[in-house]
Amino acid sequence: MNVENDQTAVSGTVQAIKTFLDQANKAGLTQLGYVYDLGNWGFTHSDAVQSAKDLAKYTHYIHLKNTIKHEDQMVTSADLDTGMFDWKNIISYLPRDVSFALEYPMENDEQILEQIKLFRREVGEY
Repeated sequence: MNVENDQTAVSGTVQAIKTFLDQANKAGLTQLGYVYDLGNWGFTHSDAVQSAKDLAKYTHYIHLKNTIKHEDQMVTSADLDTGMFDWKNIISYLPRDVSFALEYPMENDEQILEQIKLFRREVGEY
C-alpha cells in the first residue's frame, strides 16, 4: 500500500507526509510506501526537489506530470517538458527501481508515443 501527496495544504505538504511515514515506519508499517506525484507539488506551492530528497527513501511509485500557471490557476500540462518543474533533475533524487506513470492528459496516440519516448530517453526502458 502507498500514500500519495495530494493538492491540499493539510496533507499535501512534505512535512505532513514525512511525519506520517516516519511514524508509520516506527509503528512497524515498514511496507507502507509513498507515491511521489510531481505535479501536485505545484498545486501546494512546494519545493519539488526538496520533497524528492526528503521522501526518496519511502518512494515506491512515481507519477510524472508537470504543472503550469494558467489564468491564475495551476493546471496540469499536456507535455512533461512544459511546466514549472525540471522533471529530469527531480527524478535524479528519486529511486529508479520503482514504477513510473505518466499522469497527464494526452489527446492522441502520437502524443502518447512522443511522451513515452521522452521519458525513455531520460530513464530508459520500463
